[in-house]
Parts: sequence; structure tokens; C-alpha cells
Amino acid sequence: MHTPRLQGRLRDMARAIAGDPGPIVARIGRTLVEHDTSYAALSPAVRQDVREFLAFSAGVWFRTI
Repeated sequence: MHTPRLQGRLRDMARAIAGDPGPIVARIGRTLVEHDTSYAALSPAVRQDVREFLAFSAGVWFRTI
């Protein structure tokens, strides 16, 4: 199986996001709070754990592609 590689602008964008996934993590966090009452009710410490996991996952994902 051949997996195509990102090139050009899309590759540059993926690298930038991998280097700083903060804006995407913040957007996901806002979306979760707005649309999921159980997430909104979590303690701040648990929500921080979720944000750290999201940052890790986004970094891995964008480095991978």
C-alpha cells in the first residue's frame, strides 16, 4: 500500500499545528463545553487532563500526517 505524503501548503499547515496544537485544543474544549453538559460539569482538574490528552493527540496526529 502506498501512502501519499503531504506537500506544499498543506504540509506546512500540518507542521505548524503539530508544533502548536493549542488553538485546535481550545476550539475542541469550547465545543465540548457548549454541546456536552456532562463535560461542562467535570472538575477543572479533569478538564485539564482532557486538554492535555487532546494536545498530545493532536500533536501526534499532525506529525503523523
